[in-house]
Amino acid sequence: MRRIDWSGKRWESLFELSPNPFHPSQYCGVGLEDVRQDNQMQFSLSRLFGVVTISALMIVLLMYLTTNYRERLRVRAQLMSMGAYFVAFGADNLVDSVSFHDPIKSPEIARFQSIIALDFKEAHVTPESLENIYGLENLRMIVFNLSDVRDEDIAKLKNINSLRTLWLSHTSLSDSCVDAIADIPGLESVDLISTQITQKGIDRLKAAKPLLNVKSIAK
Repeated sequence: MRRIDWSGKRWESLFELSPNPFHPSQYCGVGLEDVRQDNQMQFSLSRLFGVVTISALMIVLLMYLTTNYRERLRVRAQLMSMGAYFVAFGADNLVDSVSFHDPIKSPEIARFQSIIALDFKEAHVTPESLENIYGLENLRMIVFNLSDVRDEDIAKLKNINSLRTLWLSHTSLSDSCVDAIADIPGLESVDLISTQITQKGIDRLKAAKPLLNVKSIAK
């Protein structure tokens, strides 16, 4: 029987691993480190592209917002010079409604044709103020709640053909303004709660304008 001489052999050679047939590097000639570097580069490029895209969108958005903001400041300043204290804008960046405590000082308000509502709550109302809003062709609502509006002022509203809603609650208006309310051509709803208008006046208003929605707690 032949004896094997182990003295000249290195033990490491006995356990030397053979190439792994399933490793990608055995087929494409690319090492694992090369694959990792390629993946990292692709990820970095994708991330860089995302950052650049988001930055560009933010710049455009900021420019748009800045332009809109400046335009709103300019419009608000103009309306405040006419007596306004609050201005609301719609989604299209146009004026929707304006609130006044002081009389409207200029007919120039007619330049803002997008206005659909005017708020004179607790305001001092003058005949000139009402005449100055005649040019608002899209005005649909006026609020006079808690204001000092008078019976004779209501007669001026018949010239506003677009007016649909009128709030007159908590004012000193009396039966003397009933005919003037009935004369507003397109009026659909009126709030007369806590006024001096009596049930007799309410009945007269409903007879003159049967389709009008009247809110009241008549005396």
